[in-house]
Amino acid sequence: MCAHPRIAGAQHELHWGMHESNIYLNQRYWGDLRRPGRFAAFLDSYAREDYFALAEGDRAFHAANAAADFVDFFFDLMDRYARRAAASHWVTKLDYLYYYRPREAARFIARVKHRYGAFRCIAIRRLDRTAAVESYLSMEGKRRQHRTTPFAKHALMVLHSARLAAQRRGIDTLASRHGALRLTLEDLRDRREESARKICDFLAIPFDRAMLADRYPPNTSFARAKGARSVLSAWERAALRSLLFALWDTLPALGAALLRLREIPKFKNSPLYFRLEMLHENPRKLHRQLLDEGEVGLAQIVELALQPKGP
Repeated sequence: MCAHPRIAGAQHELHWGMHESNIYLNQRYWGDLRRPGRFAAFLDSYAREDYFALAEGDRAFHAANAAADFVDFFFDLMDRYARRAAASHWVTKLDYLYYYRPREAARFIARVKHRYGAFRCIAIRRLDRTAAVESYLSMEGKRRQHRTTPFAKHALMVLHSARLAAQRRGIDTLASRHGALRLTLEDLRDRREESARKICDFLAIPFDRAMLADRYPPNTSFARAKGARSVLSAWERAALRSLLFALWDTLPALGAALLRLREIPKFKNSPLYFRLEMLHENPRKLHRQLLDEGEVGLAQIVELALQPKGP
């Protein structure tokens, strides 16, 4: 979608393409920006964030037009970004945490409607949830978790199957309420032009063939190397299909409660990324950091920046 000249979205190769906006996390972390000194402290941090740079944020503008909270700030940022790009739409991925927090999701959508009057919702689901768990276990990052060791793998199967069930329920609810265009990940991958044309028709913009070319390499949640060995055994696949997904689909409140408990530590940390700043100022430090986190694909991208430049 971001390849279309009429759609603005924050992208970079150090975020595998689309940079997550983390609206819920930022709103919760920063709180009321009207408190004395709060907005200045927020802007000092966020103006160095990757998302602000990719959305071509104007620090002087935001300093002179202090927002009440992160949601208002984010709308200002994206509106200005779209205008500079001569785009009719801006796009972001809805923070997945909203999917099993229906009250918070309703508040956010009410803010969107108040600001814009209307919005377009494109709901994308993966049909094969077992394959989605396998992608999660196989993906780069957080090598210290050792996702494929037996105990960690089985604990993560429980957690991620609960997350996928909650996300499916949340996506279906939002899609039904807001007249979403429904697509599957499999359609986007295997019938790309057809899916792209559906998106353009839904947004009432002309189809553009730029949407058919990948600007960034796909990560493991979208494409898996042919011949790669499965990290799930036959009995583990059966357990996911017959036990875990059945459990969370039947008892969604229990799954949501588990996810909320698991995410408590996340709320204490700043949801900001400074990879672009570090890439400019200290690429070797960023390279080491990415390797420590198991982000080997991103580390290879940074490694290219460390190569001696030719004459």
